[in-house]
Amino acid sequence: MNCIGKSLRKFSLASFVILLPGFYCTLTNPAESSSSGGTGSEIVGTATHDSSDMKKRTVSKVVNANTFVPVIGGDVFCYQRSFLPDTAWARSGALPRVHTDSAGGFVITDAPPGEVVVEANDGMGNSLAQTINVAHDSTRYDIGVLAVKKTGAITIQAQTKLPGRVRFYVGVKGTRLVVRGSQTNIDVKLDNVPCGMSHTISVRVYEPIHFSYDIPDISVSPAVTRTLDAFQIK
Repeated sequence: MNCIGKSLRKFSLASFVILLPGFYCTLTNPAESSSSGGTGSEIVGTATHDSSDMKKRTVSKVVNANTFVPVIGGDVFCYQRSFLPDTAWARSGALPRVHTDSAGGFVITDAPPGEVVVEANDGMGNSLAQTINVAHDSTRYDIGVLAVKKTGAITIQAQTKLPGRVRFYVGVKGTRLVVRGSQTNIDVKLDNVPCGMSHTISVRVYEPIHFSYDIPDISVSPAVTRTLDAFQIK
C-alpha cells in the first residue's frame, strides 16, 4: 500500500478555539511528526466513509462499490489511552499525526507504547476511534478499515458549593477534545466525540480547589447528544 503517511510534515503547535459563554472548546493539534521515544512500531490501516453516507459524497475512487468510499486527505491521530488533552500545551515532544492517501490508507510510525487510541477524521464531522495495544518490540499492526461516521456529543453537568466561579477542564482521554472554562456550576458540551469505542471523560478543577473526577465507559451514537448524570463537586 502506497501510504503518504510515511512522509510526515512538521508544523508548530496549533489549536482551534470556539468562543462560548463562560468557556471555550479546543481541539489540540500536536506537531505533525514522528513521535520521539516511541516503540518503533507501525500502525497501518484504511479510513473510509460509512456506507450510509455514500450517496452524499462525490469521490474519485471507490474502495468497495457496495459499501465504502475512501477518506482522502483525512487526519489520523494516535494517542495513549490515558492521554489528557488539557496537558497537551505543555508537551514538547511530537505525537503521531498523519494524513490518509488517495486510497484512504495511512501509516503511523513509531507509535507510543501501551494501549493507544487511533482516530480517523475526515474534517467534515465524521470520525471513528479504535484502541490497540502496542508492544515495545517494533511490531507492525494492521487495524484494517476504519469506517468514519457522524460524531456524537456529550453534555456534562456538575454542581459546586464553592463561592464564585471554578476554573476547570473537561476532556475526553485519548483524544484531542477538551473544554476549558470558568463557571459557577459546570455545564458544558463536548462536540465531535468519535464513535467506535467507549471513552473516559475527565473533569479537572484547578481553582479555587483541586478536584479530579473520571467518568469511564461512555459511548456515543452518530449525530446524538448524550447527557450524563450530574454530580457534585465538594
